[in-house]
Amino acid sequence: RVSAVDNALVESESAATRLRGTDAYKTTLAQLREGAGNLRLDGLWGSSQALLLSCLAKDLGRPLAVVAPGVEEADLLAADLIRFGHPAESFPVGAASEDPLDPEALDRLRVLSRFSESPPPAVVFPALALLSSVAGPESLSNRRLALKAGQAISPEAVLTIVSNAGLERSSRVEEPGQFARRGGILDCFLPPL
Repeated sequence: RVSAVDNALVESESAATRLRGTDAYKTTLAQLREGAGNLRLDGLWGSSQALLLSCLAKDLGRPLAVVAPGVEEADLLAADLIRFGHPAESFPVGAASEDPLDPEALDRLRVLSRFSESPPPAVVFPALALLSSVAGPESLSNRRLALKAGQAISPEAVLTIVSNAGLERSSRVEEPGQFARRGGILDCFLPPL
């Protein structure tokens, strides 16, 4: 018995095969392979955008950065890419903020942290997201601390890192974004990442 999902996969594979056979696709792929870093592709609508991008990403074997006009369009395009079997993420829009508890800044930091670990195959940026600054890779690495069981590290080093990460020193930890040192004990209430 063939399910609707199986039919959809067969249809998308057939559409991808037909797309790859067109002269326009072959020309676009060749331009990208020859170093054209930016291409503007017009005349596409609906999921045809995601189909084209998915095919290009697979054939090029490298991550995609795509700019969409708005947040809704970016979310829909990322979802369509996923439906075509290409992992994608929509980059959150938000103002630059040094506040470690700002929800928009946290969303952006979550995505940036994943970038530094392993770049996603596709990231769709709403145009508005390109207008606000984000933390650079060195800033993110300076705010990261990986501890392992049995590892020796001075409390002062940990205090410096959590302080540089924007956490607030407090006599008692009660809210996210606070830390306190009580003798040999360091309490941290980290914001969710």
